[in-house]
Parts: sequence; C-alpha cells; structure tokens
Amino acid sequence: MKKIVFLLLLCVACCMNAQEFHLIPKVGLNLANTTGEVDSKVRPGLNIGLGGDVMLTERFGIETGVYYSMQGSKYKGGGVSYTDKLDYINVPVYAKEFIYKGLYVFGGPQFSFNVNSENKSSSDYGTTVIGMNVIRKFDCGVGLGAGYQFERGLLISLNYNIGLINVNKSWASDSNPKANNSVVQLNVGWRFAL
Repeated sequence: MKKIVFLLLLCVACCMNAQEFHLIPKVGLNLANTTGEVDSKVRPGLNIGLGGDVMLTERFGIETGVYYSMQGSKYKGGGVSYTDKLDYINVPVYAKEFIYKGLYVFGGPQFSFNVNSENKSSSDYGTTVIGMNVIRKFDCGVGLGAGYQFERGLLISLNYNIGLINVNKSWASDSNPKANNSVVQLNVGWRFAL
C-alpha cells in the first residue's frame, strides 16, 4: 500500500509542473491466462479503476493509475476442472505518445499487488474452493498497447500485459508449476482535463 501511495504522490508532484493533467476513469474486459508450464485457458474478468496522465509535450506524456483487475486462468486435468482466481491492484506507469490525431500508443512497467487468490476445483464428486497461500503477493510486468481518444473525451484502448515474476512461490513439485500472469485488456474510459 505504501508503494501505491508513493507512486500516486510522485504522479501528483509531476503534475504540478506539467502542461496538462487529465483524469481517466476506465472499465474493461480482461482475458487473463497464465503462461509457463501449465496448459491453461483464458479466464474472462473485469478491470476497473482511476488513472491520470500528465502531458509533458503536446503529444507525449506519462499515464498511471490504480486498477482492480480480475486475472487467473482455467484448466482441466484428470477429470477435474480448475479455476485459479488471482485478483490484483495494478499500478501501471506508461509512457504515452499520440501518433495521429486521437490515436495513441503506450507502454511501460506495471506493478501488481495480489489482493485475493483462490482455486476452485469441480468434478463429478463436487466442488471445492481453497485459498491459495502459494501465490506471491507482488508481481511486476510490462505492458504495451494502443488506443483512440475521441474529441469529446471518450476513449477505447487495447493492451497486453505480461508478468515477469513466477506467481507461484515455489514450483519444485508438479502441484505448483511455474506460471506468469498474461492478460489482454479491452477498456473504455473518459479522459477529461482538470
């Protein structure tokens, strides 16, 4: 939590000398999965939060925010279906460049803090839900994306984020394989100047 507050304060400090500052509430669809040693399928989810950007020039700026993101994966094995729910508070810090009118590209690091993790297994014998204490509480990744902002402030964006840290604390056994977060996000938002 201290890291999130620090990043937000850093963003506010940058805004004091910036040409323009915008708030950007966003909501969108996650298509999340884990990459690595697990043959898993996409887990759809929601992401929602509040961001902002600081335009350092007419076309270039820095965008950050705080977003709740439902991630994880689904997979089947041995007659059992599994769903791993990995919910995060994500704090991206992206460089953002408007390349033509409202079209922009962005990319940079993303810091993620796990706030909920559980595994749901279903079979002919019933359903079991257990907490997952083997999941790391922190992930760091890289995100790249593009978006379009319409004249009145409505925007849409599409981005891909890949985690750089194994989400499992240990993968010495088959029951805890190596896995990294991977998520495609389709967002809509509203960008307005302050």
